[in-house]
Amino acid sequence: MEKVYLKHGAEDIQGNRLNNRLEYILISMGVTHSVITLGYGKNIYINNKHIKFKPRA
Repeated sequence: MEKVYLKHGAEDIQGNRLNNRLEYILISMGVTHSVITLGYGKNIYINNKHIKFKPRA
């Protein structure tokens, strides 16, 4: 499982704002959308354009 970060203004597919200061775990990655989680069982479906793989400097 890979840890990912979100870009500023990231939203899930339902339009809910996500916290870009948290570290998310990437469960699966598709062509346009991915599934991420915070680790407590709730899966979040997100567009790939909001994901960033490198940590903040």
